[in-house]
Amino acid sequence: MNYEEAKALQESWGDKPCDHRSFTDKYLFGSKTGDFVCEQCGKFFTQRQKAQRVRSKESPKLDKLLEQNTLIKDRLAVLTKRKDLLAELGKQDVSSSMLDPFIQEQESLIALADQLIKEIGAG
Repeated sequence: MNYEEAKALQESWGDKPCDHRSFTDKYLFGSKTGDFVCEQCGKFFTQRQKAQRVRSKESPKLDKLLEQNTLIKDRLAVLTKRKDLLAELGKQDVSSSMLDPFIQEQESLIALADQLIKEIGAG
């Protein structure tokens, strides 16, 4: 598909979601560029992006595990920062009502971590 056709397809497709099921070679001035075009919405993809999409379709559970791993790392980073903050607050005279928001947030993080552990079968 040449560049102009792909751009026209993108404009007509708009912002609708697309699962990018099939690709075709992208042409510019009659020559292949090495990139690809989604035949449904016209979005451009590099060879690497196309390969990642194909791999991700072949291993959706692996992708989900990797996504969950990232979420767990993010939550652990939040908990580590929170631990440091609470250690500082522990050195000060702090009313218990000031700690309520921290407790609620940590309970939420713990519940999310428990859910992720259950989903990946590591518990």
